Amino acid sequence: MLIRSQEIEKNVEERFWSKVDIKSKNECWIWKGALDYDGYRIFNFNGITKRTHVIAMMKKEKITKGNQVLHICDNPPCCNPKHLKIGTHQDNMDDMIKKNRANKAFGEKNGNSKLTVSNVKKIRLMYANGEFSMQDIGSKFGISRMNVCDIVNNKIWRDLND
Repeated sequence: MLIRSQEIEKNVEERFWSKVDIKSKNECWIWKGALDYDGYRIFNFNGITKRTHVIAMMKKEKITKGNQVLHICDNPPCCNPKHLKIGTHQDNMDDMIKKNRANKAFGEKNGNSKLTVSNVKKIRLMYANGEFSMQDIGSKFGISRMNVCDIVNNKIWRDLND
């Protein structure tokens, strides 16, 4: 027996929506299935893996090249098409900044930082006194000469009150 492509599409759609906790039209509809490496929700069909909010939006609207699906609700597992909109990457970044969701882990608060506020102040003082080259300072603190240059020129760690 031959299965038509419409039947396959219907089965894929049924399988997709069966993994979504559908609530009222204004609530978030949470994906209950798999996650990708970034924590976004994913769905596999016909050998293709897509993020679930993209699939949910495809039912509502065509996604043209250069556009993305954005969460109005700021809830990544949400698949409610009413909570999704089409926009550009820049729209997404602007929204992130407007809603104060940008990474705030600067300076010592950043887990990858090699320096402390005290180190940065010492670096600036050492360079200002002219006793050490940027290369020497970088070696002493385990950072590159370019990092030292950016520190002393206030390109990074500029929020310190010296």
